[in-house]
Amino acid sequence: MVQKRTQKGKNFYSCSKYPTCTFALWDKPIKQPCPQYQSPFLIQKYKKQGTKVLCHNQECGYQEEEEEEIMTQQQTSQTSDAQKL
Repeated sequence: MVQKRTQKGKNFYSCSKYPTCTFALWDKPIKQPCPQYQSPFLIQKYKKQGTKVLCHNQECGYQEEEEEEIMTQQQTSQTSDAQKL
């Protein structure tokens, strides 16, 4: 998998033989196999709610939150708990 750019400058990921090979992703692939579907990689999806790691197979449904977000949420809840005291 390599990162490429469209003519308008948007990043996408595909095999090195693109466009002969038609497999392409808009989301960043991560070198971590899916624990449920046994897919060879997961994808990192950026949204307004935060970054999520998902299986690229939509039928699988596996997803997890990024560790940084979990740490931020824990720190926020600890801060609000301390303010309540």
